[in-house]
Amino acid sequence: SLCKWSYMVILPLCFWTGDPQLGAEFTLCLLLGTCLGNFAKNVFALPRPPSPPVKLLQHTMKDFGFPSVHTLNAVTVSGVLMVYY
Repeated sequence: SLCKWSYMVILPLCFWTGDPQLGAEFTLCLLLGTCLGNFAKNVFALPRPPSPPVKLLQHTMKDFGFPSVHTLNAVTVSGVLMVYY
């Protein structure tokens, strides 16, 4: 998704432009947010909302819908930026 690709561009730019502290905080924030979000998904095990036009390509893995890791990462990254600046 676009979100993942944008982080793959933004994080190295933070390190290369001379602000390694911000890059490290972003990396830690995304790592913890993704791990905790996926852990919470498995704990709650709530299904995704029904959406008929979406077709699953893989039926081998069960992917739950709550909490949204994309939303969790957006909120935590915004928090890092607010604290940093």
